[in-house]
Amino acid sequence: MGKRIFMDVPQVLDIANNLASYSETQTKMVEKYSISIKRMINDMEGTSKESLEKATTDIQKESMDAIGRMTGFSFIYKVTGNNRLLLDKEGAESAQIEKQGLGISVLETSERTGSVKCFNMYTPWMSPLGQADPKVLQQLDRSGLVLLMKQLADDNKMDQDEIDEHKRDNVDAIALVYESGQYIENQDYWSGVKYGDHAMSYDGCGIIAIVNAYHSMGVDLTDEEVAELIAEFEEYGIVCNGDYGTSPLAIVEYYAKNPFYEVRYTTTTDPEDLKVIDDRSDTFIVEIYNEGSDIFSGLHYVNIEKRVDENGDVKYIVHNAGAYNDEDGDGDVNEEEYIEYDSLELAIQAAGNNDDSQYVMVIGITKPIYSDAPEKEESTC
Repeated sequence: MGKRIFMDVPQVLDIANNLASYSETQTKMVEKYSISIKRMINDMEGTSKESLEKATTDIQKESMDAIGRMTGFSFIYKVTGNNRLLLDKEGAESAQIEKQGLGISVLETSERTGSVKCFNMYTPWMSPLGQADPKVLQQLDRSGLVLLMKQLADDNKMDQDEIDEHKRDNVDAIALVYESGQYIENQDYWSGVKYGDHAMSYDGCGIIAIVNAYHSMGVDLTDEEVAELIAEFEEYGIVCNGDYGTSPLAIVEYYAKNPFYEVRYTTTTDPEDLKVIDDRSDTFIVEIYNEGSDIFSGLHYVNIEKRVDENGDVKYIVHNAGAYNDEDGDGDVNEEEYIEYDSLELAIQAAGNNDDSQYVMVIGITKPIYSDAPEKEESTC
């Protein structure tokens, strides 16, 4: 490992401000360039016009993607600086309390107010995100958001003793709400299963999507294996002890480490990229915005099952999204009540609140191919 360079908090915050300013300047420049080029293209004809239109679109797309990443890095630097200030403040308060001999810790007396539904990004309380500026969050594109979640997962690790305790306790709690061999459609019931600082009913949709993806490929986890899965992601994939769920890149890395599965993913909105993943995958784990592409509507993971119906047509079914035809009125989902969608795009849109959801990341997984060839017979001398 190379020599690490440590910066003072003012330097970190200064870099964040400079990156944010540069991102804004570059955005205006790209928009101005695009307008000028489009005016010139309007006066052209034939193949030259078509070629330049495509080149302009590609350049604008790549430029905005790069600017989005820059905005993400700006946010990460700001988070790091604010978190350092918070730690320094807590350290000073802790020292003062110890000096006064009160015998209590700062964490026991601090309050976390405004905790609302899963992944609500308006959280006003101090966390590793600090006092995040909503305008900065709105500027994050998909790749910037994914990068931010990975950074926060890497920088905020859970205590190993707590992970081990959760794993022991979770096995019995999982047995009360989980039936191996069935899709999980009842996340609200998982309030007794721990994931980070919260219950799985709050922040466990990513874990549930993985379990459901396994089931869609014919692999059913036991209660103990689900507890192991939770512990594994508490170790390296949970974001801020579950305040912001699970890092999508951690899910990608989880499958990439397994030699039996192929994994592909995209954060772009290019239909061709999505088609490649669709054509080459057997099941999908998708992180969506609950409404449109509004980060403040919250984020949610679903598994989208890919199946072929009796007519040979490919259909898509969303699991753990709350949408199904409750024909018998019992409040539970059975096989006949699933809603089948004609395309992956329609399934993604339907996974949110208003049938208009867009994705943050689509992860496609290809199940293992097992050989039916007979084993080679051993010859005897």
